[in-house]
Amino acid sequence: MKPIYLDYNATTPIDPRVAEAMLPFIHQHFGNPSSSHVYGVTTKQAVEKARKQIATTLHAQMEEVIFTSGGSESNNYAKGDRAGLPQEGKSHHHFGGGTSGRTGSLPVFGRARLYGHLSAGGPIRHG
Repeated sequence: MKPIYLDYNATTPIDPRVAEAMLPFIHQHFGNPSSSHVYGVTTKQAVEKARKQIATTLHAQMEEVIFTSGGSESNNYAKGDRAGLPQEGKSHHHFGGGTSGRTGSLPVFGRARLYGHLSAGGPIRHG
């Protein structure tokens, strides 16, 4: 019998299409997108392309899509002054990885949703 993996708080499998799309940025274009050198500029263009694709899919503005490195950064962002979010009533789409769905973050995301700032939150799952 094949075991069933249930520890999705620790890590999740990567969709093969995502892995394939990421390969150039693992092997060739690994620059810091905040840097002004050619490596960073190439990566920054890819990040902005991804931001545009997500914004288009969600019918949002590009500046409303914020990427973070994981659950802790997402939670800290959401817990900042005025939750670090736009004015009340404006939509805001925040995507974080890692453990965004753990119990400790639920009040944060609940408060952000209450004010209409999050239309999607927690871990992104494929399938």
